[in-house]
Amino acid sequence: MREALFAASLLLFVRTAALAESAPPPEAVCDVANAVEAAYLGNDLASLEDSVSDLAGRVGPYWARYLSALAEYRRALMVMGDEEKQAKRALNRAIDTLKALGEEEPHPEVLALLSTVYGLRIGLSPMKGMTLGSKANRAIAAALERAPENPRVALMDGIGKFNKPGMFGGDKAEARALFRRALEIFAADSSSPCWGRTSAMLWLARAELHFENRQGAKELAHEILGAHRDFAEAQSLANRLAEERAP
Repeated sequence: MREALFAASLLLFVRTAALAESAPPPEAVCDVANAVEAAYLGNDLASLEDSVSDLAGRVGPYWARYLSALAEYRRALMVMGDEEKQAKRALNRAIDTLKALGEEEPHPEVLALLSTVYGLRIGLSPMKGMTLGSKANRAIAAALERAPENPRVALMDGIGKFNKPGMFGGDKAEARALFRRALEIFAADSSSPCWGRTSAMLWLARAELHFENRQGAKELAHEILGAHRDFAEAQSLANRLAEERAP
């Protein structure tokens, strides 16, 4: 009995020590996440590559892999319109990394991002929805259970609900509320890893357009472009709004 208790205590100690070792100072993760986001928002693939070079020495192995997966997710979004195969490969790499991290330690940031990456992968290969859809649902449910007030968890829960068909749990009205909630939390939350606010604005703009609030969508798109003029997704939305308005 004592040996069993000792073994369990030792296992817990080793696991706790490993997590402490991989947990970076918040500002270190923020610095890298901000660099990833700057490259994504600036539509700069070369800078995206640079942002995640030599990560382990800066943030520890666990978060280095998380940030690499974040960069792969952003890479996929940047290239998917022109290079679908490259986008799929980037998403597959992100999935493999995030799955391994989730098995090692189910951190809500990892689980929420995994859910969204699954969803984007389904978007590129709809037949994969039969297998990846339930995995995405489980990942976001676990993230919500662990961190219901995390702004990125709210954002990615909203992305899933916005994109899924109603018969599979999609709800665009609920998604719009989640995007608004994410922005509220972002306004008061600067916790690591410090990314996602601009994405929440973009998704809220898309939701407002879906509900025919063109003025609200236009204001959000222009606010984003005022800060990030090269952000391709926001520019695409602004162009769509302009084209739909033209006679």
